[in-house]
Amino acid sequence: MQNFRVEAPGFSICVAGDCPQALRLIERYLLPWLPRARSSHDAPEVNIVLRRNSPSDYFEIDVNGVTIAANETMPYLFTLIQQATDDAMIRHLQDQTAIHAGAVVYRGKAIVMPGPSGSGKSRLVQELLRQGAEYCSDEYAILDAHGCVHPYPRALMIRRGSEEQHPVLASDLHAKVCGRPSPVSLFLFLRYEASSEGLAVQPLDRSESLIRLLQNTPHVLADKQDVFDPIKAAVSRAASYMGARGEVSRAAAEILQLAADAS
Repeated sequence: MQNFRVEAPGFSICVAGDCPQALRLIERYLLPWLPRARSSHDAPEVNIVLRRNSPSDYFEIDVNGVTIAANETMPYLFTLIQQATDDAMIRHLQDQTAIHAGAVVYRGKAIVMPGPSGSGKSRLVQELLRQGAEYCSDEYAILDAHGCVHPYPRALMIRRGSEEQHPVLASDLHAKVCGRPSPVSLFLFLRYEASSEGLAVQPLDRSESLIRLLQNTPHVLADKQDVFDPIKAAVSRAASYMGARGEVSRAAAEILQLAADAS
């Protein structure tokens, strides 16, 4: 089997497989900002094994010896591997916490849009990048003790007119990836409404914003003792709004204007 390793802060992830084509695709899109290695004497903390059910294009995936899928194809195959590595990364956070959110940086400050998977975060982030924002993440906002957002620039997961999600790099979209921690300017709790023409929001007080952010904290952080402090620090410095957004191009333009006004 061929393999590659992703060197994450404080631990490593090994991905091995018997299909070179699938392995090359995974290596291109999996945690793309982290360095790769071909071998190491140390055992990886996360060990992913991909086996092709020859002669078909279906695969079996094991994570640390546990089979998480027995008969899957691309691109859902990549989605499962992405989720497994995301969970590992989040568990290893030190003095930081994570929120399920799309996050971009505009004029030096972060715009954070919390929401569960499937809520349209990636599509909105993609449009914000097209209109000039820098990419942080389409899935996690990583907050430090000062309330700043750190980049987690994994591949965006984009739906191309179907339910399947396809990985896309920010560079494929000709977008810039933010390379520094950034203070939060806005928290936006948005739902999609087709009847809304752009952005229709109202301010949230800090206590309500804090509750909503805690509701969007990943389950893998449920036992983390210091999950509250970074969120509290970020909320104390940012404006928070809730409401609806409609057509994505107009909504993104109004979000950037709202961020500019808040700066």
